[in-house]
Amino acid sequence: DNATYFALNDYRKAAFMARVLEKGEATNDGVTFKVSEDTPFFLALGIFRPHLPFYATKDLLNLFPASEMNITRELLEEFTADADDLPEAAFSWSGMAVDQNGDGILGNDRFTRVLAQGLTIDPEDGDLKAWKNMLTHYFASCAIADRAVGRVLDGLENSRFKDNTMIILWSDHGYHLGEKLHATKFTLWDDAAQVNFFIVDPRNKQNAGTRCYRPVTLVDIYPTVMKLAGLELPSNRISGNDLTPLLEDPNAARNIPAHSTYASVNTNMVRMAQHKLIQYKDGSREMYDLDADPEEFENLAGKSEHAKIEAEMESIHHKAMREGT
Repeated sequence: DNATYFALNDYRKAAFMARVLEKGEATNDGVTFKVSEDTPFFLALGIFRPHLPFYATKDLLNLFPASEMNITRELLEEFTADADDLPEAAFSWSGMAVDQNGDGILGNDRFTRVLAQGLTIDPEDGDLKAWKNMLTHYFASCAIADRAVGRVLDGLENSRFKDNTMIILWSDHGYHLGEKLHATKFTLWDDAAQVNFFIVDPRNKQNAGTRCYRPVTLVDIYPTVMKLAGLELPSNRISGNDLTPLLEDPNAARNIPAHSTYASVNTNMVRMAQHKLIQYKDGSREMYDLDADPEEFENLAGKSEHAKIEAEMESIHHKAMREGT
């Protein structure tokens, strides 16, 4: 039909929030939301997309034509070969597997099932066409969120609060779109474990637009907001670490690892600025140098030339698990 993204629920929620900022109040379904120029306020907006299902209006789908995508047979083969140096424990998270010779082959995952379904329609290139179709719809779903965020930012820019309001924008997880022959989340590889995370702090305008390369986690948000609000943490059991030193200086020293757990309390990822270790419950590992290998293709775990850094990462992992930093 002729519907555009203006009709989508995420955009409508964002437009409402923008009107609250622009006018000081807005009413929805008989309930009026107000913000005061004289009283501190907190506004939260949850944007659902690009969560499944990947539907979007045609105006957004048309922005991402399959004809412009560099999805090739060679790329699929490269992703398949990535299984060669992974422990078997990793295969349950992905569509990767190995044959009796240890060579990478297609396994069973939501992504590989998409490829297989495509081949039932077009036995020659249906797998690549299905992959591109998935990407078109995912990117269009991201574009919905993009426009919703933009509307809120425009609302703030057009309001009396633009110079004294802090913004924190994050997502709950990343997303595989064929990397490791996997689709969706549920892994400790960076495609799923790394998230979008932006902080706008008017008190530190000197760092506006600056990237910070220190590893941080989403549990750091709460102690950061409490610090900026001048409030004490209600308990010393609160996890996370105050990020205000990085807002003041994005290059400030920070020797705190980011870590995450998935599927088992004994399966964890720990990451510093350059290196990352994934420890599986069966004792197997992956380790990556993310400066040299941001796509996590080359598993360095168990290689003698990297034994020193692996020992260091193992020590950091044990400390993180013990202290919950």
